[in-house]
Amino acid sequence: MSNPTGKGGFQERKQHINRRGRPKNFDALRELARMIAVDVAKDNKGQEIAIPGIDDRITVVQAILLQMSRDPRRQKEFLEIAFGKVPQPIEGTGEDKMIEIVVKYADGKSNNSKE
Repeated sequence: MSNPTGKGGFQERKQHINRRGRPKNFDALRELARMIAVDVAKDNKGQEIAIPGIDDRITVVQAILLQMSRDPRRQKEFLEIAFGKVPQPIEGTGEDKMIEIVVKYADGKSNNSKE
């Protein structure tokens, strides 16, 4: 038996663990995406896209955001990009509906200790 712990094939796949962290080439991909995002947007015919009444040409990112703002299925996503996510309230189920959070540190102290 190649894996005496009985935890699947994990022991056999140890070489697949990413011990070096995030690939460095992802930074290059992100930088390329940022460069594309600020390029002037073009339509299917290769003509630069401009908003009627505005003299400026729009960028790729602006074109994407305009499409999102017009699509009802993506409007929530658009608003979250523009203004941040809506806070989700946390509700307790006890009698007083209060939640007490106590942080205990490795040295034994807590955030509410008088030491």
